[in-house]
Amino acid sequence: MSERLLRAKLRKIDGACAGTCVVIAAAGYLLGIRPAVQQRMTLSEARTALVDQERRAAEAENEVYKLKGRLADLQNRLSTMDVRLDTADRINTRFERITKLADQNGLALNQMAPGMTASGDRFVTVPIRMSGTGTFGGCVAFLGTLVKDYRDLGVSGFHLAAMQQPGRTDATFAFDLTWYAAPAASAGVSDSK
Repeated sequence: MSERLLRAKLRKIDGACAGTCVVIAAAGYLLGIRPAVQQRMTLSEARTALVDQERRAAEAENEVYKLKGRLADLQNRLSTMDVRLDTADRINTRFERITKLADQNGLALNQMAPGMTASGDRFVTVPIRMSGTGTFGGCVAFLGTLVKDYRDLGVSGFHLAAMQQPGRTDATFAFDLTWYAAPAASAGVSDSK
């Protein structure tokens, strides 16, 4: 019995030692290894995010560089443009020029009327509504010439509709134009086209 008792005691000691080893190993994992692995994973994710942010920053910097170049080009082109604005009291002269251009492109005007002017710091806008009939090609040519030759006029809207007559290419049109005129204090500004 004493050998049996000795073996049972040794098993208890072995079990206690094995249990202690398991507890020490679990504590070592939970307190040392696991936090280190989590920190390494977090660091890896942070590095990936940093690389992505650096890539996006480089792309944004490249885009800013391109836009600055484009802005410089546009500013250079703008500085070479010489657009002189007429004063709004010269609207009859402007209407005469627009009517002549419409005639040259085969357009028949039914109406041309100014709208309410709006004052800005450097210019006055005068809306102009015109309507009439002509060919589609004539309307396109009119608008193209208008925008090219009269840089102080803008097209803010248009409507074209084909006439419902067999064998005819006539169309009705309505154009909404915006004329940028000089403020009244700028009287004497030389005429543009």
